[in-house]
Amino acid sequence: MALLPRHESSAPTVSKVYAGWFAVGECFNTSTAEYKDKVIETFDEHWAYTHEPFSAAACIVDPEFHSHDQMSSEEVADGFMDTVEKIGILLIVRNSKDGFLDEWKQHKELISKDYAKQKTLQFYPSYPTSSSDFV
Repeated sequence: MALLPRHESSAPTVSKVYAGWFAVGECFNTSTAEYKDKVIETFDEHWAYTHEPFSAAACIVDPEFHSHDQMSSEEVADGFMDTVEKIGILLIVRNSKDGFLDEWKQHKELISKDYAKQKTLQFYPSYPTSSSDFV
């Protein structure tokens, strides 16, 4: 129940909820109750459904958890590295979009001078939206 108030607050909570879920899972694993296996099975299903690599990355960069040895958990380390990789890919794509836009404008200018080539414009999508100024 301690996770519910955190999840409904306006404070940054992704890392706190992730750490809470992780702690709950550890409690289930150390339990000696007779229904432990069923609880762990249900918990693992929910974990698999809701887990995102971003949550692990948020947990690693949260100052509250810097004293914990998070990189020793393979799941947390993989989630962090996946997120960093996605951010790197996004930066590469964003940096290359300016060149694409310039090439598109030059291509459109060349085609528009020759009526026979204007029909090829229909095969080129207009990026980033259909209401952009360079279509």
